[in-house]
Amino acid sequence: METSVYIFMILLDVYIAFIIFAIYFYVLFKYYLHIFEENGIVNQVLTHLEFYKPIVTLIKGYSQLDKNIIPKLIKDTIDNTFNQPHTNTFSIGKVLIIGSTLSFLLILLIYFVICYEKIIEHIKIENLILTIFLNIILIVGFELMFIFFVYGSLDIVNIQALIGI
Repeated sequence: METSVYIFMILLDVYIAFIIFAIYFYVLFKYYLHIFEENGIVNQVLTHLEFYKPIVTLIKGYSQLDKNIIPKLIKDTIDNTFNQPHTNTFSIGKVLIIGSTLSFLLILLIYFVICYEKIIEHIKIENLILTIFLNIILIVGFELMFIFFVYGSLDIVNIQALIGI
């Protein structure tokens, strides 16, 4: 095969991987991490609020405000965090993912049009379909394994026991 065909196949593989990871990370950030991070921050504040108690006491001592206003504001913020629905639309993320995917596809198509004869001469449609499905199966499979092991809190291979820590 010629160099232009190898370049097209590499571009195609990178494009498929880019699309799948972009969709995966978009779904991960939109539906999982933000609520998780928000709850993690709130729980950290609840756990470590005792550290800030002397500072709040000093502020209350020197403040002209009601002494219960600062703890009430903190408690209201924490309570509202759990009660608010997740309404972020991530329009910037959608635009970036769609725009970058379409621009990458445009680059791939332009390269295909430029090197059309060489690519068609060496690559059959079955090879392209096999490449696309093989990439999708491998990437999605490894992502599902990642979710299974990380979010499932499984420890099939205990690395600490293997290295003796």
